[in-house]
Amino acid sequence: MSGFQEPITESFKVFKEDTTYYVMSNKTGQTWTFTDPSEAIEFAIRTSNGGRVYLDEGTYLLSREISNRFYDDFPRKFTLEGAGKSTVLKRCDQVEQLLASDLSSGDTQIELQDVTGLQVNQKIYIMDDDIGTYFGDLRTITNISGNEITVDQGVSHDYSVSKNAKVATAFPLIAIDSQNSPEWRAEGIIIRNLTFDGNKDHNANYSGDYGALALQVSGEMGSPSHKEITIESCIFYNNPKRAVLLGSGYQIFVHNYVLDSGEYGIISFWGARVIIIGNYVRDCTNAGIESFYSEQVIIANNLIEDSSNGILIFRNLYSERPALACCNVIRNVTADGVGVHGGFANVIGNECIGAKHGIRVFDGKHVNVANNWCQENEYGIYLDSGLDETVIIHSNILYNNSLGAIYLGSSLPKIFKNEGFTSESSGEATITAGNTYVEVSHGLDITPDINKIRITPKDNLNGRDYWISDVNSSTFRINISSSDSVDHIFGWSYYN
Repeated sequence: MSGFQEPITESFKVFKEDTTYYVMSNKTGQTWTFTDPSEAIEFAIRTSNGGRVYLDEGTYLLSREISNRFYDDFPRKFTLEGAGKSTVLKRCDQVEQLLASDLSSGDTQIELQDVTGLQVNQKIYIMDDDIGTYFGDLRTITNISGNEITVDQGVSHDYSVSKNAKVATAFPLIAIDSQNSPEWRAEGIIIRNLTFDGNKDHNANYSGDYGALALQVSGEMGSPSHKEITIESCIFYNNPKRAVLLGSGYQIFVHNYVLDSGEYGIISFWGARVIIIGNYVRDCTNAGIESFYSEQVIIANNLIEDSSNGILIFRNLYSERPALACCNVIRNVTADGVGVHGGFANVIGNECIGAKHGIRVFDGKHVNVANNWCQENEYGIYLDSGLDETVIIHSNILYNNSLGAIYLGSSLPKIFKNEGFTSESSGEATITAGNTYVEVSHGLDITPDINKIRITPKDNLNGRDYWISDVNSSTFRINISSSDSVDHIFGWSYYN
């Protein structure tokens, strides 16, 4: 029989006894022995040929990441799962070693005073007092000989021993990464029921955006995007900076717990097409969830508490695919419940309680803020200056916000039908006999646009002209061209 045949996949179990790690085939019972848990798990995934790998209960102390990027035969599809909170991938204590000699930009060989705790395939961050903890070089060790290590690419700075130049381990626990192999891409990876312990008490926040992650999905800009990566029912906690970075490709992040995760809980990055749904995120010093120029993103049904910001959305000003933040519950954040930068976003049906700003639009065009419940914030909705009529605020419930329901940095956004903020009103006003005008208290929470105020005489003006003038934040004036011996009644209305 000829034609395409599905690859033969297998199921494997990884388990540990003391410091020894075992991989067992569920089909044959054959067992392999390892001293490095990362190597054991990678071996099981590779040997499964796209099948299922189960991590038994226990704490797997990782001294380097679990990743596809070290192998040419790593499958594009596999399932890696554990027993939930009792299967823990834990980052080892950070190793720091001082340089023994200076480095010049472009160098790949680094002489150290000691290499204890370092190993091949380990990510390290290179720094000195001038470069600091963010702008140094993140590199991978490819060889160790004596006290000299070789890294995968040349450093981009000079580093001086006199300025305390050193290397420090800084690696994610799991990395799905096509940057070194741009033709490789994930096509059906499932990671579920695992617990990720970032061990932040013994790992400093080095290496900018990438080193201190629990889970990283990334790819080379312009290379084929990953497909169908699902992370579900996992626990992430105790991370130095970011728990999860989702970049490049189609990903679903669903029903996870992200707790005490440094600056950010979940961040979707350049080019990502992600669904972030049904997660619980807590105790982040910057944002629970951030979408940073993701190509497409849906953030829905998440609960975010006790962080600086709930959800931050950064969009390209010329994007044609709006981000969607929908039906999230955000409580007790110190800055913005939902913050939009750059426009092109739908913010719909969220509950924002106990923030400085329930929802804030910083800049950009084409933002729709609708059907949200903003309660007990300083401002329910905060609109910065420079926004235009493509920003639409409607049908929100704005209740008991201490400084105001809506702050208007610009008068151009369209605002209508919000409970707790009056942007539509109507009534009657009378110009009494002998007068040529009446001051009307409009009761609006905005300064009305004179062109949107409608007035209608309700009796015969006998040819007199009438018009509106003197519009301000509390009143406007209805005028007639000459006084009369009788009263004249006008109906008025304003709809934004």
